[in-house]
Amino acid sequence: MQHEILAACLGFEGNIINESFQYDNQSQKNCPSIAEDSFLTHAEFELVSRASELGNLFRNLYYFVHSRKPGSIDISEETFCVNDGLYMKAFKNSIDLILTNYSCKVANLEQELIIDPTLTVNYIHHRLRGHLPQFCTLISLCEALVFEKVQGCQILNFLHQKSSYGTPDSRDITKIVLNGCHKIFFKQIYNWCLYGELSDPNKEFFIQKCEIKKNDDWESCSSE
Repeated sequence: MQHEILAACLGFEGNIINESFQYDNQSQKNCPSIAEDSFLTHAEFELVSRASELGNLFRNLYYFVHSRKPGSIDISEETFCVNDGLYMKAFKNSIDLILTNYSCKVANLEQELIIDPTLTVNYIHHRLRGHLPQFCTLISLCEALVFEKVQGCQILNFLHQKSSYGTPDSRDITKIVLNGCHKIFFKQIYNWCLYGELSDPNKEFFIQKCEIKKNDDWESCSSE
């Protein structure tokens, strides 16, 4: 059962957790259903429910990063239709790195389980529970970013504001994504200040190349 729970933590279905979603009135969202004949105790049922919720969040974030169709209502369909400029790509890459680290942690847990099959569901929950608030924060960021139509350099200000409040876990994970987006900004500043080049194929930088008419001749200039 533990191996199936680890798979559920990555959003895969099995004999215990399946793809048929049921609406949870308490959380007000769709969650993967758990088979009634799974012979789980009440305590195990709660732990498996949290694992399925974690896997559902992971899967939706994965779909967002790779621009695939969502599997539930946690992220709306319009969120997956956003245009990918440099800053949006950096935003997605930062989330993808977080998801990759989480996947590696699940893989390490599977290795531990192979070595010691007596490890319990509670142990798996203990090792992974810290990711649940992080994934909830990332889902909220994705939804808010698309709903507010934030693009280009505005993503930096958006993330900076989001990182100034909330729980420590929420602020920390938002700062990780913000640092990933800062790399694009610093590279553009570097190229502009040192070489006078605008590395901005999607016109997202706050300095833009424009044309002005002077003495009946067109000249190129840069404007803020």
